[in-house]
Amino acid sequence: MSLDLVGKPQFDLLSTTGKTLAKVNKETFTKCKMEGTCLVDGNLLNLSTSNNKFEVVNTKKYPYGIGAAGAPLMPFSSIAVNNLELGTTVFIKELDGYKLPNDNKHNGCVRVDDKGWSLNEEPIDYDGEVELAHFVLLRSVGRGAFGKVRVVQHRNTKSMYALKYINKLKCIKMRAVENIISERRLLEAIDFPFIVNLRYAFQDDENLFMVLDLMLGGDLRFHLERYGKLKEEWVQFYVAEIALSLDYLHSKNIVHRDLKPDNVLLDENGHAHITDFNIAVRYSEKKLPSAVAGSMAYMAPEVLKKKGYTSSVDWWSLGVLAYELVFGKRPFKGKTNDTLSYSIQNDPLEFPDDAHTLVSEECIDCIKALMNRDPTQRLGCGQDGMYRLTAHPWFQDVSWNELARKAVQAPFIPDAKKPNFDATHELEELL
Repeated sequence: MSLDLVGKPQFDLLSTTGKTLAKVNKETFTKCKMEGTCLVDGNLLNLSTSNNKFEVVNTKKYPYGIGAAGAPLMPFSSIAVNNLELGTTVFIKELDGYKLPNDNKHNGCVRVDDKGWSLNEEPIDYDGEVELAHFVLLRSVGRGAFGKVRVVQHRNTKSMYALKYINKLKCIKMRAVENIISERRLLEAIDFPFIVNLRYAFQDDENLFMVLDLMLGGDLRFHLERYGKLKEEWVQFYVAEIALSLDYLHSKNIVHRDLKPDNVLLDENGHAHITDFNIAVRYSEKKLPSAVAGSMAYMAPEVLKKKGYTSSVDWWSLGVLAYELVFGKRPFKGKTNDTLSYSIQNDPLEFPDDAHTLVSEECIDCIKALMNRDPTQRLGCGQDGMYRLTAHPWFQDVSWNELARKAVQAPFIPDAKKPNFDATHELEELL
């Protein structure tokens, strides 16, 4: 499909600090919902032509932003795609006092089709290697140690995903390159309904990108902070679904090592999924992991002993997670890492005074069984570990076959009308 020009040639290049970023005929301006905004190829760009300034304007109905050499445009609001109307014309116009070169490259316009997309002179190649241009970049929903996470839509299939940015320089500075490579290789080898699975992976000069299953229900940490503590019915459901994931991972000799509320995401239907495999490892009986890895409050005693451990550590972490979700606090405390480590290894497991009024005896017994300091006796561990867990009285009403098919309705459905994540992630896009 050819570009439908109106009156003037197309704007040729968008650049910042002399580096070409995109051609307008590849990906053009998209309408945003906030005055003084502009979005190009899903990114906030510094628009410049030599040292000149220009203004981006269009029809009176849809104002755009002002860009200058070396200065970013005002940022866009949360969701800024598919909102151009049929026939909307977008112009590039010079500001008063700043003249653009008269070479017919720096003024122009584009039109959009009936779906709100710009009419591309050069269609995107979906048969070649996956790249960022294959995705529409939407709202930011999180930020990790190496970059942000945002919602994206595949332009061809229209499927929605989460795009995880991993800045290469940050990886090098934090000496995390091996972990990132290991995480990608591990994710390529697994695929399970209750795991946040990897769907695509690619890179550019600055970032590595992981395209993952989209989970819009928020993480359990978010909901725990919102409600203070969660209903036993909810926690039983999450623990059961997480147990299915752990059983799958352990069958492949993979230990997650960082199971906690922050790393369990809910989908829009309320089902629980394990995420963040940054420190997950494969192990064998001949070569057990021994590094102290993970978040200390959720570490099993055998991790802290540094004498080698197996997948048993994940079942302990599941017990800590269950305890925290139902009681709103963790079972062991310490003002320093040393005192916390000592408490985990030596202090008796105690429950709140009102525990029996908050949850059932079966729930308390299950948590105790998951947090048995002897890994050979711990619930979930050993060859019959999953069988013993499914047979525990706390799960007597769970239909495990139905649960595995996601045929059981979740007891809590996240509110789709509210952001189930920290809104400051979106706010950062506006600053």
